[in-house]
Amino acid sequence: MKRGINTENRDFKDFMCFSFLIILVFLQISTMAQNKVLNNYSIGGQISTNGVGLDLAFGTKAILKSDFSKFRISISTFSHPNETKVQNPNRSNPKPYVFGKLNSAGTIRFNYGFNKNIGASKLSLPKLSYGFSAGPTLGILKPYYIGFQDPESLVDQPQLIQQNEYTNENQDYIYGPASWTRGFSEIEPKLGLNFDAHFTVNWNNSFHFKEWKSGIRIDYFPKDFKILYNSNQKVFTSIYTAYSIGRY
Repeated sequence: MKRGINTENRDFKDFMCFSFLIILVFLQISTMAQNKVLNNYSIGGQISTNGVGLDLAFGTKAILKSDFSKFRISISTFSHPNETKVQNPNRSNPKPYVFGKLNSAGTIRFNYGFNKNIGASKLSLPKLSYGFSAGPTLGILKPYYIGFQDPESLVDQPQLIQQNEYTNENQDYIYGPASWTRGFSEIEPKLGLNFDAHFTVNWNNSFHFKEWKSGIRIDYFPKDFKILYNSNQKVFTSIYTAYSIGRY
């Protein structure tokens, strides 16, 4: 019990540190908006090799030697590269589930990035640029429950539990996943970092623009971000593409 309390305290401290950092970010964005440093905003969607999500970005005037820079907030699902769905052929109407999965995951990423234009910029042509961004990540873990009939139990009723060594050894007694809504009251926050390198194509008009961005992203979680039972992976690499529309 003491170990569980210590873990909860660490998670709470991580969440408070992240919340404080995000408050500082929003205060900075608010200050920049008041000082007219921010000059555009955009919203869009993204798809990657480990999830899908939404993007919200605030563009700023040129800083240092970059042509433009942006604050970006993204909310997305998050999957482990080794997730595989299976079905129990010994059950009638079996539902597919991810074998060995402990938690469903999601992320809220905050980052700040710089972009540099490639070649001369012309209003009548798409503008190509490359860039980098980095920032903090709030990882979210929600328990992934399955229906499991204990072969040693005298009660003929499946239990809703997380997968463990015992259920993995008795895979034939797994019915399938529980409702996706189960476990929301047990969500755990995990603090991490994100970094990405990307290419961007931007189409400018008088008062609005369209942007297509593709790149490679690295997510790092220094503490347990356990999605699969037998995995202690801390670094996740993904390829993504995103499309957004914005206004000046």
